[in-house]
Amino acid sequence: MRTLKILGLAMVVALGFAVFGLTLRSYVEKRLNESNYSHIQIGDSKQKIIELYGQPAEITDCSNYKKPSYLDVVRRDCVEVYWYRAFLEQWIFFLDKDGKVVHKAFNTSY
Repeated sequence: MRTLKILGLAMVVALGFAVFGLTLRSYVEKRLNESNYSHIQIGDSKQKIIELYGQPAEITDCSNYKKPSYLDVVRRDCVEVYWYRAFLEQWIFFLDKDGKVVHKAFNTSY
């Protein structure tokens, strides 16, 4: 019986460390992404984005952004979208055929 209590306590402690680690990682990633966002300007290369953010969580084409309701520059020039995500937030970079930023966006979901 005593062994089961110790094993249960060890599992709770391990789970606590895992949750703490994931929370800390998310917080650090979020703060780093926030800081880097202002360093990316229109016309910057995708290499600069990757230097600051690393590889994107997702890369999509711009087919969803060709509707009349989107910005002209995005409809006209966008060929690729880089997505970076942290808990409830995402940083999005729209790139042209030369790999240059034509638009950037930041979204928060609550």
